[in-house]
Amino acid sequence: MNSNLSESIPDDDTADLATLLSETLDLGINEPGAVYEIRSSGDKGLGAFALKPLRRGERILVETPLVSVDDLLPKNVFMGFQQLSPRDLSRCLLLRNVHPKDGIFLGIYNTNAFPQSGVVFNASRFNHSCSPNARYTYHEPLKQERISALTDIAEGEEIFVSYLQSRNVYGSPHAIRRQTLLSKYRFCCECVACDDLNYQQSDQRRQEIGKIWDTLPRLTDGRTALISVVKAITLMREDGYLGDADDFATDAAALCAGHSDWESCEYWARVAYENRAAEFGDDHPHAQRSREILAQPRDRTNHPQAGMFPRRNFRDIRLP
Repeated sequence: MNSNLSESIPDDDTADLATLLSETLDLGINEPGAVYEIRSSGDKGLGAFALKPLRRGERILVETPLVSVDDLLPKNVFMGFQQLSPRDLSRCLLLRNVHPKDGIFLGIYNTNAFPQSGVVFNASRFNHSCSPNARYTYHEPLKQERISALTDIAEGEEIFVSYLQSRNVYGSPHAIRRQTLLSKYRFCCECVACDDLNYQQSDQRRQEIGKIWDTLPRLTDGRTALISVVKAITLMREDGYLGDADDFATDAAALCAGHSDWESCEYWARVAYENRAAEFGDDHPHAQRSREILAQPRDRTNHPQAGMFPRRNFRDIRLP
């Protein structure tokens, strides 16, 4: 992972050197047929750039982790790297290490490993933004790390993911996000949501979204809760954060099922499914689960509280 820092190779032209070394050793820094290319991103080191226009939901990367360790003991990490082929080991050694005190292998792992999956070579080249235009997800059954477009991306535009997840992104002010990123990845985030011109309004929106998420389970009035869901998703859109609306929509669908408003339940279940299909892929377990709920919203397996509360109509509460 690279953002706002150069590669760990000690050279002034580190990005070019890493690319040259990778090409010389045939290490596959740019795979044939890819819709992105890895190249210099200025002071951020290497970055990923779109080779063609990309649409929301379009798959950008599918990659199998090179090293995956459940227990981060140094000996386990070392054994994980030791099992690699010479080519894959060389690829991993190109990745940056911002934790040199941990040693070469544990440092590289702690710098680059994705949650659930592990060290993924090309995915590690994508830089961070707190307002990302792409999202990484892990497909556990297929053992695949994936990156998909969160929004339309123009040809030549840099592709950003968020190194932080969910409420650590949309529920935290920029100072907390910066502190977390500095501690973990050793860079100070200067993305559009963190820069000196935008962070105050962005912080206000994101903290309000986080507050809505925290209070949503305690809201006793269904109408108030649904209005809060609409507000949270709207604030996300205004702030340029286009992930995680599915969580709010899933809760909204459950609430409507509880009040036997099946038309509204189907509406919110569809919002959840469409967002998960775009962000995770239609074959991902999260999207499949949302599709099951959409297909059978009255099934108590999907909505245990279905029909348990007074019947109400929420059809006037929709996303703008």
